Amino acid sequence: AGGQQLKDALGPSEILQSMLAEVKERDLDRELGAHQLRADLRQQNLAAMDRAGFELEQAHVHSLLVQAHLRRGDWASARQAGDAGAHINARSSPTFYSQLEGYAGPAHAYLGCWQMASDASEARALSRQALAACRKLRKFARIFPVARPRSMRLEGMYKWLSGNRRGAIRTWEAGIEVARRLGMRYEEALTHLELLRRLEPGAASRPVHLAQAGSLLRQL
Repeated sequence: AGGQQLKDALGPSEILQSMLAEVKERDLDRELGAHQLRADLRQQNLAAMDRAGFELEQAHVHSLLVQAHLRRGDWASARQAGDAGAHINARSSPTFYSQLEGYAGPAHAYLGCWQMASDASEARALSRQALAACRKLRKFARIFPVARPRSMRLEGMYKWLSGNRRGAIRTWEAGIEVARRLGMRYEEALTHLELLRRLEPGAASRPVHLAQAGSLLRQL
């Protein structure tokens, strides 16, 4: 009855907006619930891998956990997963190109948390961790070129957050060219999208990046 009274008090446009808001809220709840379920399953996988001694595979799962926690806005858990991956990477050497996610995970974690740091000291600590993780990923990319587009995208994020915006844009633009040469359309699209996120609304290059990202994503 209360819901009907609310609808009676609203005009058609307001009713539509209210309904859309309810749908978006339900979708968000489902999405976050799915991320939590996947995170729980990955934690179970980590326990099994630890018992089996699959350390490099654990780094990959920690990276997936980083992404899940960042999507949920759980910065503390994202940083914890990044720390766990960084600890594994510190005592291992690049041997397979498939280790890319494991090497990229800590950089994603620290950069994502840095953007949401609550005070200056925390931001400084995260910036140092992000720099170390980006350097580790860059070394990996020298051995396995498939990692170069991701490395350059994250390095650009580090430069942007450090205040070197021109350097960041140059790095992203170079990363787009590298991804194009390697035929890595998804990485190329993600770098276009990163530029879209950072450029001023009136920047002349925004329509180009939007068109390129859309075209690339439709090809996948």
